[in-house]
Amino acid sequence: MYINRSILSLLQLLLLGVILFFTAMTYWSYLVQEETLLRIEKSLDGKLLSPSSPLQKAAFQESSHIHPEAPNLLTPDPFISKALPALRAGKIATGTYSLPSSQGKPENISPFSPFAEVNDWFTLCIGSVARPHVGLYDAFAPDLASKVERIEKEDHVEFWVHLRDGINWQPLEKSFFPSSLTVSDQFLKSYPVEAQDFRFFFDAYSNTQVDAPVAVTLRTVLSSLKDLKVIDSKTFVVTVDKVEYEGQKVIPFDAERLVYGLRPLPRFVYLYYPDGRKISPEEEVRTSSSFAQALSRHFALNVIVSCGPWTFDGFDEEMISFKRNPNYPEPYLANWEKMVCRFYSTPDAIYRDFVSKNADLCYVPRNKLLDFKKLDKKNITSLTFPERAYFYVGLNNSNPILRSKSVRQALDYAVDKERIIQQALNNQGAPCTGPFLPSSDSCDPNIKPRPFSPITAKELLIKDGWTLNSEGIFEKEIDGKRTPCRFSLIYIVGNPTIKQICDLVSLQLKEIGVDCRQRGVEVAEISKAIEEKDFDAYFFGWLLDTPPEQIDQCWSSAQAKLKGSSNAVMFENKEVDRISDALKLESDPEKRIALYHRAHAIIVDETPYLFLYCEVRKLAFWDSIDMVFIPKDRQDLCPGAVDPVPQIYYSWEKNEGKV
Repeated sequence: MYINRSILSLLQLLLLGVILFFTAMTYWSYLVQEETLLRIEKSLDGKLLSPSSPLQKAAFQESSHIHPEAPNLLTPDPFISKALPALRAGKIATGTYSLPSSQGKPENISPFSPFAEVNDWFTLCIGSVARPHVGLYDAFAPDLASKVERIEKEDHVEFWVHLRDGINWQPLEKSFFPSSLTVSDQFLKSYPVEAQDFRFFFDAYSNTQVDAPVAVTLRTVLSSLKDLKVIDSKTFVVTVDKVEYEGQKVIPFDAERLVYGLRPLPRFVYLYYPDGRKISPEEEVRTSSSFAQALSRHFALNVIVSCGPWTFDGFDEEMISFKRNPNYPEPYLANWEKMVCRFYSTPDAIYRDFVSKNADLCYVPRNKLLDFKKLDKKNITSLTFPERAYFYVGLNNSNPILRSKSVRQALDYAVDKERIIQQALNNQGAPCTGPFLPSSDSCDPNIKPRPFSPITAKELLIKDGWTLNSEGIFEKEIDGKRTPCRFSLIYIVGNPTIKQICDLVSLQLKEIGVDCRQRGVEVAEISKAIEEKDFDAYFFGWLLDTPPEQIDQCWSSAQAKLKGSSNAVMFENKEVDRISDALKLESDPEKRIALYHRAHAIIVDETPYLFLYCEVRKLAFWDSIDMVFIPKDRQDLCPGAVDPVPQIYYSWEKNEGKV
């Protein structure tokens, strides 16, 4: 899964509401998990856990529809169930965690918001069917569900999801809304999270008249989930059809993790107008135009209706606030009493507040790396790590100038990526060869970035029929009109690094006779341009989900002309479509790698993006907080962990002094 991201922010056109996961659990893997738990206990010097609280026991009560013979596909996460409670030694959460957001105040915090940080907040406040083990990509623990079963049928597979007891939607508060808005008292009550809430989510994103970019993406990503049937208030069944593939009936490769990523949408809020009137009958949500229109301007678009370890506590021009949910079944998922995320207009402003101790952590801006080296860091810890992200210039493949592959390749030869990494990023980056990270098996190591070669760039343009005019700009007759090789590059304004990169790109293209006119715009404007595919080129980035990678989200021809789809550049290629279809069904690791490598080669050749660099970040935090760590580096806490990205939400105040 890809999430759109700028240096300023994680801006996504993805599955916000769903984090895709994959697992294949067997009885053998369960035994391996038990052995891991024993290793964890030993690594913590024999510290044992106190008995589970009654609330935790209640959270795993079984529904009457559980199949005793079917193994649970979910297993306890040793870090959450063993390591973290032992490290906390029974201490109660205290203090306030102050986090920065450099993307500024989002336009709204709806369940289908295009901001990746909003998706993070929904994960904290709601969660999903299951969550990945900390540091791992292929093992999953109970979250909103206590058990998931896989039941084989002749022509399909059924995933039976059994929800935990003791999970409730928190009541809304009148203070969450402007004084001019009167809301019904029905929203000020607590309700249990039920299977019908998952069905409501399923129907809401399936409504083709809901045109939010996230809903458009969900309809593609979750298309293999054919039906979601409610059995009772705590049980629902997701049906996935089997298809013929190489002589066998199989289900899509990532079907299980799609189920794990499903989220509930609270019916008691989003099915109603503020006065308590129902927007449409519940059974008509999937097709109702009235529901689609009402959802786009719903009265609760600036509220996160919460049921998770954290609960929403306010949203204004300066910050979004959360408080710990003391009734949540897993108490150690929130180790602070409060958490605030303050909105900043620039990374430099965050850095200044961090140095002044007004923020607990920050990602050090590129232009402040030298300053950070000189800083007295006796009370500061920093972690440098490769983010699962790459940055690019997206080229509109339907643009009369950029629809030529030769032009796109020429632009790629003309941009000096090494200079961008050295000059704009202070060497805090790595070359990017295509749509997969270099650390991924999906990335073909034999494919290298196009070398910087202005001569080759000019030769390609001349071969494509372009000639230099008196102003030193290439021009060509296109659709009966003499057209200069000129286009606009838009980017999010306010970040000096982004501007420097776009200035470099524009300057280097000008040197070969291409007039690239960059323009900084606000987040809302660039979001609208990408959603409506109304641009020449734009600078952005993708934050990738954990493996296995999907390619249909960004590269499917079926998504090319859909408003709000992640295929914003309108890329179309029949062979990539065939590869995407095969990857949905192929399970053999070697064959999958070969398919990924072929897709990698095609996309690089077609050049729908100018792939610039992969993200390398420096996270700095004050020593007053504990347990900000990279799982891969803490095998004592997370045996087998492979994730190189820091975990920050399991931290706590180091000197809290309360037990």
